[in-house]
Amino acid sequence: MTASRPESLPNDGPAAGKADLALVLEALDEGIAIYDADSRLVIWNALYEALCHLPPGRLSAGMPRATVLALTIEAFGVDMAPASLARAADLANHSTALGRLMSDDGQVVDSMCLKMADGRYLLKVRDVTASYQAEQEILRANETLEANVVARTAELEAARSELQQVIDSLPMGISVYDGNEQLRMANQWLYSSYPVAMRNMDSMPALDRRAWESCRAHGFFVDKTPEEAAAMVAWTLDAIREHRSYESTLPSGRRMRFDSATLPGGQLITTTVDVTETYRAGEVLRQAIEAMPAGVALFDADHLLVMCNARFRENQPPKQRDSCVPGGSLDHFANVGDQAPWDWEAPTWDGRVIRSMTSRTADGGFILVQDDISVLRAAERKLAGIIEAMPVGVVVYGPDDRLQVLNNAMRQLHPALSRDGVIGMPRRERCRTLLGELGELNGLPGAAAEAKVEEWLDRVPASGANEHEITYPDGRVIRDRAQRLADGSIVFVHVELTEIRRAQEELARAERLSSLGVMIAGLAHEINTPIGIGMTAATHLLGNVQAIRDKAEARTMTRTDWSNFMADAETSADILSKNLRRAGDLVRSFRRLSADQVADVRDRLDIGDHIREVLSSLEPELRRHPQPVSVDCPPGLVIETYPGAISQIVVNLVMNSLIHAFPDKRPGSMRFAAARDEAGLVLRYEDDGVGVDDEVARRLFEPFFTTKRAQGGTGLGLSVVHALVTQRLKGTIEARKRTGGGLEFEIHLPVAGAG
Repeated sequence: MTASRPESLPNDGPAAGKADLALVLEALDEGIAIYDADSRLVIWNALYEALCHLPPGRLSAGMPRATVLALTIEAFGVDMAPASLARAADLANHSTALGRLMSDDGQVVDSMCLKMADGRYLLKVRDVTASYQAEQEILRANETLEANVVARTAELEAARSELQQVIDSLPMGISVYDGNEQLRMANQWLYSSYPVAMRNMDSMPALDRRAWESCRAHGFFVDKTPEEAAAMVAWTLDAIREHRSYESTLPSGRRMRFDSATLPGGQLITTTVDVTETYRAGEVLRQAIEAMPAGVALFDADHLLVMCNARFRENQPPKQRDSCVPGGSLDHFANVGDQAPWDWEAPTWDGRVIRSMTSRTADGGFILVQDDISVLRAAERKLAGIIEAMPVGVVVYGPDDRLQVLNNAMRQLHPALSRDGVIGMPRRERCRTLLGELGELNGLPGAAAEAKVEEWLDRVPASGANEHEITYPDGRVIRDRAQRLADGSIVFVHVELTEIRRAQEELARAERLSSLGVMIAGLAHEINTPIGIGMTAATHLLGNVQAIRDKAEARTMTRTDWSNFMADAETSADILSKNLRRAGDLVRSFRRLSADQVADVRDRLDIGDHIREVLSSLEPELRRHPQPVSVDCPPGLVIETYPGAISQIVVNLVMNSLIHAFPDKRPGSMRFAAARDEAGLVLRYEDDGVGVDDEVARRLFEPFFTTKRAQGGTGLGLSVVHALVTQRLKGTIEARKRTGGGLEFEIHLPVAGAG
């Protein structure tokens, strides 16, 4: 309720008038009290009394204002000094507002005083608790808001400082402009890269002025008219506003790239990057491309030429060369980019053969590389002719494992390859066909057959070469050599060894017969002694018989003569028996060894006894040399093998040492040692002779290689040993030089019945 200021109220009116006034005051929603000119209470309503926290009837007419105030202050629990109380009670000293009181229960009341025209005072008291609380909420909200603003401002300032530190640490220039193109931030990189220009720019926050100063720093205005300089600045501003990248070089030689973008808040950000090293590398790359022997060209997404080298221009028809410039269009390459990557060959206008290869770039363009392969194709044709004329079979499978090259000799070796359609045949299919020809797949179920095929495919190494021999059911022998090339291709070379194997068998047979001849010569020498002694004993016995017969016929024989004859006959018979037995043993030994050499069937033998028996057959030859031969073998080491092959190996190793290891009757020794291992038998042979150098050691088992050619050496001795070990006995042999001189041979044989 808003009270109007009354002009006058009656002092002493009729009772009815006061009663009416009292009713009016009680109807008001404010506490009302009227004091006279002496500040004594005249009339009041109940709300006034209640708002002053006074009980009903506590106030009385004529009560001084000071007393009313004192009671009110006491009711509100407020302490007030007497002087302050006196000043507050003096209504004449107040214009309008008297003050505000707050009770312990939180009630807040405001009081105001209006001086009426007749000198009396109208006091109004209102309950402003709700508005006060609202004001306090607003104040608290304002305080919180103010605190938040202060905190947020501090955060923004810290973020700005941190952002400034971050962009100051970047290895590039950063500038940020507001929507009015006024500079708001720049980092230290710009100040260090453009020290003079940036000092000049500090007083020029506008983008256009800074663009002008930047152009000046780059030397764009040298030898330029004002109009040309203004045009360059306008171009720079357009590039920045349109977010176009551009590069320029400072007078110092540093190359800079400029980019720009608009941030979500409408700010404009520009970046400056030092691309000097990249530019120089690009120059080097361009020079390298220019120097390349192949033609190189770069096209953009619209199939327009970006750059090309001189060799590329030379490869183009003369009418097209004028278009080999940046932005040029080459019609014959219009659709090439859409098919990248692509690889094709085509003849040129001048008869050369050009191979072209394309690859797509990240921006939608493509790179085209052209290589003159005329010489290569001519060489390939020549090579194909050479391969076709080769007397050995050659087949080549590409990196995709499909047959690419096949010569006539291979078709003759394998008639199945003469049919049409073999070019392009997968290697797996050819391997399956070959195994069928060899009978390797007969009776095998599908899975086992495929496993066999896989086993043969795996024979080709991942790198390098290997070889093995294939024996066909018709007796043909073919050496298969596989070579894996760097690109993954495989070259197979097939050489028919049938005649060579027959010749080798004949040579081995001749070598065995030669060894047999050595043993026959030794046998003849050995058997001559016991037979000679036997003949002497028989002749002596025959003479004694004739003499005793003559005496008997002449009847002159005495008992003593008979006793002497019988003793002498017994001695002669014993000598004759022993020597004949020795001769018989030699003949039986020769028959057994010669049978082993000729028949060479598997049999069980004691390896130590067998070696000693072979050495005994060489005794005449060994007696001619001072080097003894020892045998170190555990007793009872019985194996099942080919006795003839073992005999041949022993003879050849010993004879090789006697011929090569001990020149000029040099002293030394030879030794055999045998032992068993998990795989079978290990046989070692060594001598302590002169040894061999590395080149000879490398070629020891090579057929027909000998260091005694002038002395009649054939070079077959150790070659036959190697063939017997690896082919006949399915074992391995290794030769190595001994420390201190001599050679050592180690043979591993997978024999049955080793024990």
